[in-house]
Formats: sequence, C-alpha cells, structure tokens
Amino acid sequence: KQWYQRRVRGADPHYSTFDGTGYSFKGDCVYQFFGCKDIKMWADHAKDDASTRTKSLTIEFKTDTIKLEGSSIFLNGDEVIAPLHKNYKDGAVLSIQDL
Repeated sequence: KQWYQRRVRGADPHYSTFDGTGYSFKGDCVYQFFGCKDIKMWADHAKDDASTRTKSLTIEFKTDTIKLEGSSIFLNGDEVIAPLHKNYKDGAVLSIQDL
C-alpha cells in the first residue's frame, strides 16, 4: 500500500492506519497519528459514561503547537480565531481555516 493513504476515524473512537490496521480505544488515552521531522499529530481521548470521546486534537508544526478542542482553536496556548495564516522563514505555511 502507498504511504499517502488516508486514516479513517469513527465513533468511540476507532482508527484505521495507513496499512489498514484497525485500533479501538475504550478509555482515557492519547493516540499519536504520526510524527516526523517538523510535524506531529495526536488525539487525546476521555472516557464518558457510555463511551470514549475525542477530547482534543493537537498538532505540533515547526515551533508552534495547535490544539483543537471543541469549537476552540489554540496556538501556543492562546485562543485564536480562524482563519489564521503564518509564514515561516523556510517557506512553509501554517493555514487554519474555519472549523
């Protein structure tokens, strides 16, 4: 399979990785989607009465940390409003659109 295949997320949460392997999470835990060089992404899960929910999604890009929690967006700990665009010295661009 090719490396650019998508990952799929479902309820409770269930994940299917790039190679088709499935994982289910039934409690408090952190799942790292990927991590390489200048970018990492993971989901933080919390156990509710009936199931597990995704509490937040965090992305580290270059020197910044972006956290999506509910309808809020945080950049390096400060709440920001989308859209947000940031240009880096090496030509990379961070772009956050409306949720």
